Amino acid sequence: MTKEVGLPRKRGGHGASANRRAADLYAYEIAPIIAELKASGIVLPRAIAHELRKRQVRTARGGAWHPTTVARLLARLRIGCWAAPTRVKV
Repeated sequence: MTKEVGLPRKRGGHGASANRRAADLYAYEIAPIIAELKASGIVLPRAIAHELRKRQVRTARGGAWHPTTVARLLARLRIGCWAAPTRVKV
Protein backbone atom coordinates (compact mmCIF):
# COMPACT_ATOMS: atom_id res chain seq x y z
CA MET A 1 0.00 0.00 0.00
CA THR A 2 1.50 3.32 -1.01
CA LYS A 3 0.84 6.60 0.66
CA GLU A 4 0.12 9.54 -1.60
CA VAL A 5 2.28 12.50 -0.71
CA GLY A 6 1.09 16.09 -0.62
CA LEU A 7 -2.65 15.49 -0.47
CA PRO A 8 -4.51 17.18 2.38
CA ARG A 9 -6.37 14.95 4.78
CA LYS A 10 -10.12 15.11 4.38
CA ARG A 11 -11.99 15.78 7.61
CA GLY A 12 -15.26 17.45 8.48
CA GLY A 13 -14.00 20.78 9.74
CA HIS A 14 -11.26 23.26 9.13
CA GLY A 15 -8.76 21.96 11.63
CA ALA A 16 -7.53 23.59 14.79
CA SER A 17 -9.03 27.00 14.08
CA ALA A 18 -12.54 25.52 13.78
CA ASN A 19 -12.04 23.55 17.00
CA ARG A 20 -10.82 26.66 18.81
CA ARG A 21 -13.76 28.71 17.55
CA ALA A 22 -16.26 26.03 18.66
CA ALA A 23 -14.62 25.81 22.09
CA ASP A 24 -14.73 29.61 22.46
CA LEU A 25 -18.42 29.70 21.54
CA TYR A 26 -19.30 26.97 24.03
CA ALA A 27 -17.24 28.65 26.75
CA TYR A 28 -19.15 31.89 26.30
CA GLU A 29 -22.48 30.02 26.30
CA ILE A 30 -21.68 28.45 29.65
CA ALA A 31 -20.10 31.59 31.16
CA PRO A 32 -23.35 32.75 32.86
CA ILE A 33 -23.57 29.44 34.72
CA ILE A 34 -19.95 29.79 35.84
CA ALA A 35 -20.61 33.37 36.97
CA GLU A 36 -23.64 32.19 38.96
CA LEU A 37 -21.59 29.46 40.66
CA LYS A 38 -18.77 31.86 41.50
CA ALA A 39 -21.26 34.40 42.91
CA SER A 40 -22.67 31.71 45.18
CA GLY A 41 -19.18 30.93 46.53
CA ILE A 42 -18.30 27.92 44.38
CA VAL A 43 -14.90 28.92 43.03
CA LEU A 44 -12.57 25.91 42.93
CA PRO A 45 -12.44 23.80 39.74
CA ARG A 46 -13.27 20.63 41.68
CA ALA A 47 -16.37 22.23 43.23
CA ILE A 48 -17.45 23.78 39.92
CA ALA A 49 -17.06 20.41 38.15
CA HIS A 50 -19.12 18.72 40.86
CA GLU A 51 -21.89 21.31 40.57
CA LEU A 52 -21.95 21.14 36.75
CA ARG A 53 -22.25 17.34 36.92
CA LYS A 54 -25.00 17.70 39.54
CA ARG A 55 -26.90 20.07 37.24
CA GLN A 56 -26.35 17.64 34.34
CA VAL A 57 -24.55 20.26 32.24
CA ARG A 58 -22.48 18.46 29.63
CA THR A 59 -19.18 19.53 28.14
CA ALA A 60 -19.04 20.73 24.55
CA ARG A 61 -18.39 17.17 23.41
CA GLY A 62 -21.07 15.66 25.64
CA GLY A 63 -18.81 14.36 28.40
CA ALA A 64 -18.73 14.85 32.15
CA TRP A 65 -16.91 17.73 33.83
CA HIS A 66 -13.58 17.20 35.60
CA PRO A 67 -11.46 19.70 37.53
CA THR A 68 -8.99 19.92 34.65
CA THR A 69 -11.79 20.55 32.16
CA VAL A 70 -13.11 23.36 34.36
CA ALA A 71 -9.63 24.85 34.81
CA ARG A 72 -9.20 24.94 31.03
CA LEU A 73 -12.62 26.55 30.65
CA LEU A 74 -11.72 29.20 33.22
CA ALA A 75 -8.45 29.84 31.41
CA ARG A 76 -10.31 30.16 28.11
CA LEU A 77 -12.66 32.69 29.73
CA ARG A 78 -9.68 34.31 31.52
CA ILE A 79 -11.35 33.97 34.92
CA GLY A 80 -9.42 33.77 38.16
CA CYS A 81 -5.93 32.44 38.69
CA TRP A 82 -6.44 29.83 35.95
CA ALA A 83 -6.13 32.46 33.25
CA ALA A 84 -3.18 32.12 30.95
CA PRO A 85 -0.38 34.42 32.07
CA THR A 86 0.28 37.48 29.98
CA ARG A 87 3.80 38.43 29.12
CA VAL A 88 5.01 41.81 30.19
CA LYS A 89 7.84 43.42 28.25
CA VAL A 90 10.51 44.84 30.50
